[in-house]
Amino acid sequence: MKRRLHLVSDKLCTKCGGRCCKTLPGAAEPKDFGAPNKKILIARVSAALASSEWCFDWWEGDPRPGRRRERIERAYFMRPAVKGHVGERFHPAWKGECALLTKKGCSLEYGERPVGCRGLKPIPSFDCQPAYGDKREVAILWVPYLGALREAGLLDGAEHVHANMLGWLGLGS
Repeated sequence: MKRRLHLVSDKLCTKCGGRCCKTLPGAAEPKDFGAPNKKILIARVSAALASSEWCFDWWEGDPRPGRRRERIERAYFMRPAVKGHVGERFHPAWKGECALLTKKGCSLEYGERPVGCRGLKPIPSFDCQPAYGDKREVAILWVPYLGALREAGLLDGAEHVHANMLGWLGLGS
């Protein structure tokens, strides 16, 4: 992962009004949930899912470049839910407003925000880009924890979601 800096700019972010937050919630890394301690990670992920404000998203295919052996079908990661989909355990968003965005800004303090939010570099044109913490980077970081998430039952129901995706996209029969 790229070098991490404190990137928030209250002046620019307030003036912007949360365009990035209205586009898509930032992805969280395992450390945001207590990794490398798997017991803490499982407890915090469970609590986040129980709050209904967080969900699993995923990277379709193996996010690890050049991986030929031990490939995975998809890499799950946590992020805040999208408004209109609060309470869904699995949601593959391409766009949507973050459920944690309020009229006054993010409901989380800067240090509690997902790495994908902390990693946005504010720029005066308000076309903020991730300096670190994009979906692929985060998906790679979650790979070592996928087994623990499955064992804890936190990924139960994922295959049902994938089986119904064509219907969501309007491509089903």
